[in-house]
Amino acid sequence: MKKLYLIVFIFISTYSYAQLTKHSYVFDGNKREFNIYLPSSYETNKDKLPVVLFLHGMGGNMNNFSGLKYKAETEKYIMLVPQALSDPNFGTTWHSGAGKLGIYPNKNIDDVAFISSLIDTVSKWYNVDQNRIYSTGFSMGGFMTNRLACELNNKIAAFASVAGTIGNEIKNTCKPDKVIPILNIHSTTDKTIPYYNNEFGIETETFMQFWLKNNNFKGKMDTINMSKISNDGFSTLKYSFKRKGSSINELVFYRLTGPSHNESFFNATSDNDFDAIDVIWDFFKKHKNSSEINNSNAEQRIITNINMAKFDVFPNPASQKITLNFESKVELTSVSIANTLGKVIDFKTYEKPINESVFDISDKAPGIYFFQIKDIEGNLTVMRFYKK
Repeated sequence: MKKLYLIVFIFISTYSYAQLTKHSYVFDGNKREFNIYLPSSYETNKDKLPVVLFLHGMGGNMNNFSGLKYKAETEKYIMLVPQALSDPNFGTTWHSGAGKLGIYPNKNIDDVAFISSLIDTVSKWYNVDQNRIYSTGFSMGGFMTNRLACELNNKIAAFASVAGTIGNEIKNTCKPDKVIPILNIHSTTDKTIPYYNNEFGIETETFMQFWLKNNNFKGKMDTINMSKISNDGFSTLKYSFKRKGSSINELVFYRLTGPSHNESFFNATSDNDFDAIDVIWDFFKKHKNSSEINNSNAEQRIITNINMAKFDVFPNPASQKITLNFESKVELTSVSIANTLGKVIDFKTYEKPINESVFDISDKAPGIYFFQIKDIEGNLTVMRFYKK
C-alpha cells in the first residue's frame, strides 16, 4: 500500500529562550517533534545560514544540546534538533541500523525520510544555505548520522559522529557514490559502544578504513598526539587526511582514552580542554556540499561528465513512484534506472523537450538505484535514489 505522508504543523508558543522554538508535525502517521534555535542576530531577509542537525542518543531527547546552542549563537547557524520516537523495548531511539542479533530498534520507522522532510520543511521557513547543512550526533545519534552519510548525502554536506559508527543493518549496503567529509570521535574507554569489539556496528578503526576507501584516499595520514596539549586527563590522538594540494582535512578521527560514554561532549564547558563542539564546528565550516563522484565505488556504473539543467528527484526515498523534475525544459535522449552493479532495469526515450518524467518503481526491491540521464549532446548525469 502506498504510504501517504501527512504533514500537519502544530506550533507551540512556549519558549525557553527568545530564539528557541518547539515545533511538531505528523509524518508517516507519527507526531514528530523538533527544536529550532535561531541566533539572535538572524535577519530573515538578509542572512542565508548553515544548518546543524543534532541527533541525541538512545533514551535522550531534543532538549539536551546547550553547548551546540551556544555555538549556534556565536557562529551564526541554525540549530535543528529532532526528537526520536520511542521503541517499546529501547526507549527513544533512531532507526539508525545499529543493533545486534538482528534486532534493530524502531526498525519500522523511516527516520531517513523523516529527516529529509524536516530539512525541506525548515528550508521553507528560513533562508537556509542548501550547500551548508550538517549532521552530528551521539551514540545512537552518531550511528544515525552515519546512516545519513550513507543515504542522505545529497542534502547534507558533512557528518560528525561521537561514539557511533555504521550499524550492522546497513554495513553491507552503505555504498556512497561521492566523496563524503567525515569526522568521528570515539573513546577506547567507552564501555557502552566499545572502540574494539563493537557488537552494534563496525569497529571504529574499520570505520576509518571504510571511509578512506570510499573517498578513494591515497595520500598521507597526519597524526597528532594532543595529550600534552590538553589538561583534561584525556589521551587524544588525532588522525586526519587531506587530498594532495588541498588545505582541508576531508576525514578526521579522534581516538580518545579516558572519557566514558557521555553526551556531555555536546555540553562542554571551559573546564574541558577537548571541546567536541569546537572540533566539530571547525570541521563543518570548511565543507560545502559536493557532487564529486567517487570512482572507486562507481567504476562499474556508467558515469561521465555532469552537465545538465538543475533538477530534483522526489520523493527520495520513494516507495511507489519517483519523479525527475527539471527547472526548465530539457532535451533528453534517454533516462535509465540502474542498480548498484550498473545493470539497467528500466529505460525511457524522449522525442520532445520535457519538464518532468515519472517512473513506477513499485516492483523494485528496496535499496539504492541510479538515474542515468543522457542529453542530446551526449552528456550523462547520474543521480542516486532510494527505494523503500
